[in-house]
Amino acid sequence: MRSTEREIRILHLLPGGRGDAVRCTTRVVSLDEHPVFETVSYVWGDRSGDVTIDVSGTPIAVTKNLYAGLLRLRHETAERNLWIDQICINQWDLEEKAAQVALMRDIYRQCAQCVTWMGEIPGDHSDKSQAASAAVFDFLRQSASAKDTPLRALPVMFQESEAGVAAREAFTEFSMYGNPWWSRIWTVQEAIIPPSGLLLWGPLAISRETVLTAARNLRDLDSLPSLPEGFAACRHKHTELLRRLLYPVHGFRHSETDNPLDLLMRWRHRKFTDARDKVYALLGLISPQAIPSAISCDYSIAVPELFAKVTLDLIKHEHGLRPLLGACELPHLTTNNPTWAIDFAQCNRIGKRQLKWWGHSHRYHAFSANGNHDLELVESLDPNVLGLMGVYIDEVVYTTELIRVDAQEPILFDKLREPISKCMRLLEKYKALEHVPDIYRDGFSWDSAVCRTLVGDLIMDELPLGRIATLGRERLQSDFEELFDKLQIFLNREVSLDFVPCTAAKVEAKCGSSISPSYSPSSPVYKTPSPTLAPLPFDSSPPSPARPPPTSSIAPNLNHPSESSSVPWWMATPSNHSSTFYRRSAKPRLLSECPNIDPYLLPNVRKWLARPIEGDVFVDLYESLVGMMENQTFFVTKRGYIGIGPPDTCASDQIWVFKGGNVPFVMRDAGSEGRKNHQLTLVGDAYVHGIMDGEAVDSQLQMQSVWIM
Repeated sequence: MRSTEREIRILHLLPGGRGDAVRCTTRVVSLDEHPVFETVSYVWGDRSGDVTIDVSGTPIAVTKNLYAGLLRLRHETAERNLWIDQICINQWDLEEKAAQVALMRDIYRQCAQCVTWMGEIPGDHSDKSQAASAAVFDFLRQSASAKDTPLRALPVMFQESEAGVAAREAFTEFSMYGNPWWSRIWTVQEAIIPPSGLLLWGPLAISRETVLTAARNLRDLDSLPSLPEGFAACRHKHTELLRRLLYPVHGFRHSETDNPLDLLMRWRHRKFTDARDKVYALLGLISPQAIPSAISCDYSIAVPELFAKVTLDLIKHEHGLRPLLGACELPHLTTNNPTWAIDFAQCNRIGKRQLKWWGHSHRYHAFSANGNHDLELVESLDPNVLGLMGVYIDEVVYTTELIRVDAQEPILFDKLREPISKCMRLLEKYKALEHVPDIYRDGFSWDSAVCRTLVGDLIMDELPLGRIATLGRERLQSDFEELFDKLQIFLNREVSLDFVPCTAAKVEAKCGSSISPSYSPSSPVYKTPSPTLAPLPFDSSPPSPARPPPTSSIAPNLNHPSESSSVPWWMATPSNHSSTFYRRSAKPRLLSECPNIDPYLLPNVRKWLARPIEGDVFVDLYESLVGMMENQTFFVTKRGYIGIGPPDTCASDQIWVFKGGNVPFVMRDAGSEGRKNHQLTLVGDAYVHGIMDGEAVDSQLQMQSVWIM
């Protein structure tokens, strides 16, 4: 085939009966001739026990899963024109493979439809098994048409009957985790780019549009005119089951508008055969100008080199350092991968909470630690080294672990007690040893600094709702006091929050994906509103307060005898303060993460969770606390900054702010000569209280060039 002529092979699947051998022919055509064909999306499956088919008189081995799909796709009396990568690409010719992968955007865009082969229905092929599988597709059709054809009875899927149980088991086998099609990286663009699609599961078929519409309706029941009694309750009851379909399907929708970085990170959990597939398999959804290093789809390039080039492309495309958040999201798997390069071969895991990437990415947009200094790359002769300009802030001296939890493990409210207590004890130790002033470096109380740090200075839902000051000082002081009380973290005083509140400004998102929006560069700046900023590192003078220091000691009394509350935390009445924000997601989440609630108390718990949200400390703080503390480390620096950073942050690590970076980064010397030569490795992004809005780069600290290995 001539790649310059945009040529591809078309497979002609010849007609035959169920017992006939599979016979095909192929022909080479140019996409410019607009041939009529269908594409097939499937997973290769187990390579052991391949089956031979006849292709133009030549025996060709194909996987058992593809063979089963060909039997289902074959017509009895007419041939079918298909494009199937396993047959239409010479997989052993790397040059041809690269050229064909580069054409996939146009191949899927020009096909008549994409047929998704989900495999044969597992089970014994009995009538019961077939009926259960059919009930899954019936449920999707009914949900998709619910706006026009109101449901008159509960679908079998939601019924508490033997058939309902069987249907839910079949749904498990059809959806994510149960069917391998949902786990492979190549199937993402195959599900999105084609103009239309058809899903085949054994003998059953359903259109792609029906599945998309069903997912949209199931996510927003309020949009449906009428539902049978109990439908909404069943929808909520089976949320975890339905999420196995809704999560990837909504991901397909968002991928149509995602920017390149978010797209690559959204599908990081997908599996692959070749690590380079994690980039090349998504190129059909990415503008060629965004990551030019990958356009050639070169399978001879070393994996670390490809990942480094693509990450640098993303940094340039973003005009900023948000890609570094992806580089430090997970431990690296690829040998010799630079610490600053995203290791796309490392797969994250979808769990009970928002993936770390999204939480950190959303927070990144809310700050301007670089003071809006544009990205400045320093040319490096080594493609594995990233050169940046930045400001050294300080050195980490004390650390304590926060929550350590698996993605599938729920974070119960009480799990916050120990990490918050450890932070308090660490600060008590630090202040006793270092003889620090009674106020924090920004001129306000340590209480304000600690409370704002614990939530990353943001009120979070799925997205940032606003900087913490937007709630108002009185409200926050009461909420944090209530939080400490319910966690039985006893203080010998009232919490002293004395920062200047900002009741109007919020973090606002521009148009874009509701999961990964773009943020306005003109978002409000929340610099500490004190007339005199505390000195930054290397200053010899002591902090200069903007107002008299508080008279009471702010060190918590951690020796207070432990008391057991007579009222469970979920039954306590919250303080009645006006709320600035409204959110819906926390209440069901809190309930779902308290599986051991006494059944006798459950009605009251539901009543408590259903009451008006205003004044609810858990709604405003729970998500923010969990998002900041999950698998992170609290630290104190030599000069008295406090912050939260990556789990492996340790003493002697350095805090830097780089041009083009909205947040500070924790860095580490690259070997014994690292500090002398300004050679560093990336540990991860961080929240450092007092420098998140450009205070450091607006000072007299000197910009330096650094080399990140």
